[in-house]
Amino acid sequence: MQMTFGIMTTYDNIPQLTEVVDSIKALKIPQSEIIIAGSYGSNNNFPGLDCRHVLTDKWLPTKKNLVAKVAQYKTLVLCHDYYLFDPSWYKAYEEFGNQWDVCSNPQFLLDGTRHATDWITWDHPKYGRYWSLPYDDWSCTKYQYCSGGYFLVKRDFLRANPINEAMPPGSPEDVEWSLRIRDTAVIKCNPNAIVRHNKRHRDVGNKTFPLFL
Repeated sequence: MQMTFGIMTTYDNIPQLTEVVDSIKALKIPQSEIIIAGSYGSNNNFPGLDCRHVLTDKWLPTKKNLVAKVAQYKTLVLCHDYYLFDPSWYKAYEEFGNQWDVCSNPQFLLDGTRHATDWITWDHPKYGRYWSLPYDDWSCTKYQYCSGGYFLVKRDFLRANPINEAMPPGSPEDVEWSLRIRDTAVIKCNPNAIVRHNKRHRDVGNKTFPLFL
């Protein structure tokens, strides 16, 4: 499976970003590329990182759309700059296959707990909002929310259904995109591929989400 990894950043922590890049390179995917979307410092480069760069100070929708525009490969892995990929991540996707438009997989916070928004409903008539589903339950995708922090998407699908760049910074662009595409997209979750945060996230210790199913 050929993959383009797009890392969204505004970065001032090169060691942390390097750890993310190294975890991707360690997967040894035969055909892949890493694109860093963002800017760094006064000269807009990323010291010591052998990656392609999309230099922009625009916010997330523009960054993700730009990665889709320039990506060499048809499967995109889009994430913020604090996700580490487990060593078996790529093998899990080879076995899972690519019969989907949008895909997620388990995400774990720095304290080792599940990130509650990794596979979640938005407006299910029974479960409501922020209800974390079992990873093998794909029955609720018409009520699904695809968290913008990390997801996989087919390049051509994102080109045809770009993230809304007109939304002001800080607004829930991932919610708007999820609600717009979920009736037509094939959305799945790969239960065997794992990513982990390498910095503390605001959701660590968050007790406001409903219980997991």
